[in-house]
Amino acid sequence: MLKITYFVFFVGIFFGASNVHGGETVSLLNILDEKQFWWSGDDEKQEDELRSLIEEKGVFGLFSSNRWVLLDAETLAEDGLIDAILEIGSQLRHRGVSIRSISVIENDGSNYTIEVNGTTYTAYTSEQVDDSWRFATETFFRIVDDLLPAGSNDRFYALYSGNDLSGFFLPPEVIPFFAEAGMDKSELPYLPSREAPWYGMEHND
Repeated sequence: MLKITYFVFFVGIFFGASNVHGGETVSLLNILDEKQFWWSGDDEKQEDELRSLIEEKGVFGLFSSNRWVLLDAETLAEDGLIDAILEIGSQLRHRGVSIRSISVIENDGSNYTIEVNGTTYTAYTSEQVDDSWRFATETFFRIVDDLLPAGSNDRFYALYSGNDLSGFFLPPEVIPFFAEAGMDKSELPYLPSREAPWYGMEHND
């Protein structure tokens, strides 16, 4: 069973969070207030604690929120789509999503199709199995975005890929702050696609 783990990310060590500009942080917090970002539940930090981390680390403070979830494209492709969806159930319920039905239609190692709330999703077929990790990733993020209600303040973004894959529920207005904080294009949150060679990831020309 896929185990998605939430944990505090040491952004000060890994992301050079000392390069935080006060004006950008104030703008970020204003957007988060406007988008009603703050909530408590299922191990999420209290607003004042998370706000303090963002004031200190800027956008990297968001990695301390349980909106950031660790994934694994290999596990998703093998048989992990349903487990992954159920593991983020509290995030979905918070956004008004109810999983009324979910099941595997076909998974024989070469073809992988599931059903969620009456919609059929084919992750990959036998002709696409060489791209199964990429296509299962795209399918998972598409399912979650399809489940989010119209008018939701958030999209479900991917970071990295493969065994390093993770996901992030974020308002679109927050994404530019990652680039402004100095992250490389290839590290920015993105919406997965099936288009080779980058599959939706930002990249350096």
